[in-house]
Amino acid sequence: MTSLPQIPETKSEETDIWCPMCGEEYLIKFQSVIVNNVRFRCPICCPIGGLSRPGVWLDGESSQIMLDHLLIWLGAYYWQAITTGQVSCRFCEGGARASICGPQDIPSQYTIRNVKESYGVMIVCSSCHRTETNTLSHCLFDLPQVQHFWHKHSRMRWYPVREVDYQGQPALLGRFQSVIDKAGIDVICQRETLEILQIQENQLNAQKPER
Repeated sequence: MTSLPQIPETKSEETDIWCPMCGEEYLIKFQSVIVNNVRFRCPICCPIGGLSRPGVWLDGESSQIMLDHLLIWLGAYYWQAITTGQVSCRFCEGGARASICGPQDIPSQYTIRNVKESYGVMIVCSSCHRTETNTLSHCLFDLPQVQHFWHKHSRMRWYPVREVDYQGQPALLGRFQSVIDKAGIDVICQRETLEILQIQENQLNAQKPER
């Protein structure tokens, strides 16, 4: 959920992809061929992600395929940062250190539907000195299990993270739920390390949408 610098000669277009965080608007795609940059964001909610990587984007690919490639890359990057505490800076490729951040560390502008985000990972590069923060909602959205749920329930929304106890340890519960029915997916992670403790998809109370 990092604010990226302005990209020269960027074209924008509305996609047919529902925002996975609010489920209320279609995502906007911003693309610059000059610097091979692609970004997606919701017009009312928050950025979903962006990346400049030669060879990642191919001419003629659909917006959904581009977004899928983007999320796979970002998921691998941020979860490496979370699990190992270090990663190559995605802006200059220098060495960067990562740390888990709590509510006091998340910038106030990081909100979803006017609710401030409360946990995430902070990455600080020792070469270019750039600092970026990615919030827990985005890190969990990048997980393959959540991506699989999203492809089955294309219109879903994120619910604010809750602090819970899980098997005697402090934990966080994040939930994505379909806007159309009752299907949802819960992710529980350890509060201090963000280690994934449980992922459970729940469709027991699913209901067919009204026609």
